[in-house]
Amino acid sequence: ILSLCPEIKWHFIGHLQKQNVNKLMAVPNLFMLETVDSVKLADKVNSSWQKKGSPERLKVMVQINTSGEEIYLFSVSFREGKHGLPPSETIAIVEHINAKCPNLEFVGLMTIGSFGHDLSQGPNPDFQ
Repeated sequence: ILSLCPEIKWHFIGHLQKQNVNKLMAVPNLFMLETVDSVKLADKVNSSWQKKGSPERLKVMVQINTSGEEIYLFSVSFREGKHGLPPSETIAIVEHINAKCPNLEFVGLMTIGSFGHDLSQGPNPDFQ
């Protein structure tokens, strides 16, 4: 793809485990990480991006779990919490990124609303 579209800019969306940060940072033309959900992850990404030696800061979004719901995978007996910070922790992580992660550029928030919201009841409160 890079040979046909050298100007392509990649956005990563999804849960990123700390042990996979270095692999992701090695992706050519990585432009944005849309799912920073902890201070530890922000610090790891900041350090790895610095080691890459990119002249530009990596754009990041903080993922907030506004729905408070859980995701059910494979069966009812296997549950995994939806990723993202509780809304109450948003300001602290944004301040941390802005003050302690000079290789990252905070550009906004990201959330995934509840799946089953009935729009006939009005706008999804997860986005308000």
